[in-house]
Amino acid sequence: MSGIYAFLLGIVAVIGAFVFGKVKGTSDTKTKISGQVIIEQKKAQKAETEKELVVEAAKTVRERTAESDAIDGYFEEFRRDYQEAQETENIDYAIEAAKRLAERAVNWQQRNRNK
Repeated sequence: MSGIYAFLLGIVAVIGAFVFGKVKGTSDTKTKISGQVIIEQKKAQKAETEKELVVEAAKTVRERTAESDAIDGYFEEFRRDYQEAQETENIDYAIEAAKRLAERAVNWQQRNRNK
């Protein structure tokens, strides 16, 4: 009879070890998965922050390029008008071109002071 008890005790031990291992494995898996989720969330936050910085930098570059192009356009328009004034010997037209350039320069300066 003791052989049957030993056999049953052996089966209970095997089943207990299996259940304990399964619970322990599930717990370890949950811990690993939750750790991985936290890591992925941090990566997503970092990517979002970097995206915002890149967008802001691109916006700044675009604004500065637009300002630079506008300034170049102002001077190019002045050069054309001044050259035309010289060719036609029209001093009033040259003065008007200079006034327009000065007005645009003052407006640009005021706009940049407010930034």
